Amino acid sequence: MMFGNTVLQLGGQAPLVSLVAGIVVIVLMLVILDLPAFVSLVV
Repeated sequence: MMFGNTVLQLGGQAPLVSLVAGIVVIVLMLVILDLPAFVSLVV
């Protein structure tokens, strides 16, 4: 019965790291590449 609980324990810090990396990439596209906000959010 331990197998059913392991799915809820996976993840850890990976979603938070992905969120922060995505925000950094969007800000860099807005500032450095001077793309419109819609284009950077779609990409």
